[in-house]
Amino acid sequence: MDPCKALKLKEWRIHRRVLLTPLWFTLSIYAAILAGIIISLVKTGTVTINEAMPPITQLQANNFLWKANSVMAVLLGYVSLIAGFGLADSLLNDDYRKRCEILHLAQPIELFRTMGNKFFLLFIAAMGILLGLILVNSLIMSAYGSYLIGANIGFGLMGAIQGFMMVAIVYFFGVSLSWIWASFFRNKGILFLIIAVVAMEVMIPLVNHLFGLAIPALWDMLTRFLLITGGENCRGLDPMAATDIIGEAWSCLWHIDNLIRFGYGLLFFISSYWVYKRREIA
Repeated sequence: MDPCKALKLKEWRIHRRVLLTPLWFTLSIYAAILAGIIISLVKTGTVTINEAMPPITQLQANNFLWKANSVMAVLLGYVSLIAGFGLADSLLNDDYRKRCEILHLAQPIELFRTMGNKFFLLFIAAMGILLGLILVNSLIMSAYGSYLIGANIGFGLMGAIQGFMMVAIVYFFGVSLSWIWASFFRNKGILFLIIAVVAMEVMIPLVNHLFGLAIPALWDMLTRFLLITGGENCRGLDPMAATDIIGEAWSCLWHIDNLIRFGYGLLFFISSYWVYKRREIA
C-alpha cells in the first residue's frame, strides 16, 4: 500500500470518532426533535406545528429558509472547530504520548508529506464530512420548510452552501493556529495557548501606556477572526429580496478579513513544519 494512503488510513481509524463529532451532534438534535414529536403524539394524539405560525409572504419565507440553513451550517461549523482544536494536538502529539514517535517518523516518507497527510485529515476530511452533513441536513430542512411555509428549496440550499464556505475559511484559520501551537508544545498545547493570550492581554495595555503605542488587543483580533459570519447585514425577515441577500453573502465571503484568515492559516501551517522538524524526537 502507498505510504501516504496507509498513513491517512491509520489516522482515520484512530481519530474518526472526533472527526464525526458534527454527525453525533446533529443526530442528537434530530433525536430530541423526534422525542418531542413522540411526546406530543402521546399527550395530544396529534402534532400541530403550523397552526401557531403567523402568515408570511413568499419573500419572507425564502429569506427565513436561507437564514435558517445558514445558521445551522454555522452551528455545525463551531462544533467542528471545537473538535478540530483538540484533533490538531492529537494528530501531532499522540505518537509522543504513546512513546512511538520515533517509530512512525522512521517510516520511508518525508516529514513534510507526513504532516501534510495529517493536515489533510484535519482539514480536507473534516470539511468533506461537514459539507456532506450540511447538505443532507439542508435538504431535510428545506423540504420541510417548503411544505410548511411554501419557501423555495433553492434558497435553503444556497444558505447552507454559503454558510459552509464561511465556516471552511474560519475553520482553516482556527485549526492552523492550534496546529502550530501543538508543534511547539507536546502536552497541554491548548492550555498554553490560553495562558499566552491572557498574558498578552495583560502586557499589551501596559506597553501601550508606557510607550505611547496603540497595539490592538490580541483577544479582539482572535475573536474577530474566529467569528463565523456569512453576511453580517443579512437579516432573516428583512424586506430585502432573498436574491439580494445571497448576493450580499457572496460579497461577504470576499471580505478582507477572510483573506487575512487564509494568509495567517497558511503561514501557521508552513511555520509548524519548520518548528516540528527542529524539535527533539522522543
